[in-house]
Amino acid sequence: MNRLLPPLKSLLAFEAVARLHSFSRAAEELNITQSAVSHQVRHLETFLGKTLLNRKDKPLSLTGAGMQLFPAVEEALSNVSACVSQIMGRADGVVRLGAFTHFALKSLVAKLPDFRCRYPSVDLRLEMLSERPDINQLKSDAVILVNEQPAGYDCRPLRRESWFPVCSPAIYRALMQATSIEALFEYPLLSIENAGEWKMWCESASVQLPRDVSFHQFSHLILCIQAAVEGQGIALSINSLVEEDIRAQRLKKIPLELEIVPWQHYLCVKKEKRRDPGVQLLSHWLMETLGEQAGRSSDRENAKKPS
Repeated sequence: MNRLLPPLKSLLAFEAVARLHSFSRAAEELNITQSAVSHQVRHLETFLGKTLLNRKDKPLSLTGAGMQLFPAVEEALSNVSACVSQIMGRADGVVRLGAFTHFALKSLVAKLPDFRCRYPSVDLRLEMLSERPDINQLKSDAVILVNEQPAGYDCRPLRRESWFPVCSPAIYRALMQATSIEALFEYPLLSIENAGEWKMWCESASVQLPRDVSFHQFSHLILCIQAAVEGQGIALSINSLVEEDIRAQRLKKIPLELEIVPWQHYLCVKKEKRRDPGVQLLSHWLMETLGEQAGRSSDRENAKKPS
């Protein structure tokens, strides 16, 4: 069998740079000079006849060819590493992932069978994070955080999302007869943390929040979403938390050009665990399943569905 393969060293260098978004950090991990890493990546680009990295971007980003190659290289290297670890008896197979309650329940749990089917040797254990976790006390190997990149972790942008209002189909039908955004404030606003998300949303949209608006407050965002499903008012959410409810027609997205106050999810891996085979397989799977490209695909699918 004739295999068209580039030099392994160049693949190792490219994978590290693409994963860490940095030539210097890749050089540190691979224990070689930064110029050697750069040379290996250019060697790979010459072999392929394609540019793989947008070097002027800060941090570095992947070109179309880079995005096509990176997942295949990352998964292949992770699979080899996992196999070698098992042969050498160095892998216990247990990987702990921490996530906030609303993200775990709405975005992760339903997708876990896919991970376990693809990587049966990895014992993935999902752990709930408190609303304000003490990063130094976490026992998880990797965590999914919002707008935070703690020291001691390798952090990669997972998914960037924006808030938008959602409500039950009944409230949605009534709102569609209205002519202004102020109609939202005729209903209770379902909120967390003293309505902080609604205040930021209105401020960013240059919309005046009425003094007499009614707030129904909850301790967790997932409770706000469930209250919206029950027709108790209007909640602010991000797509990954309500996509299933929207698909099932339990919730409707209110069509306003005001998707603001972005949430940046980061996949944060403890530095001492970044070479663990199971953690590498989990990282690859999360980027493929919940990352930016996966989110855009889901949005396109939802846009095609009749409202």
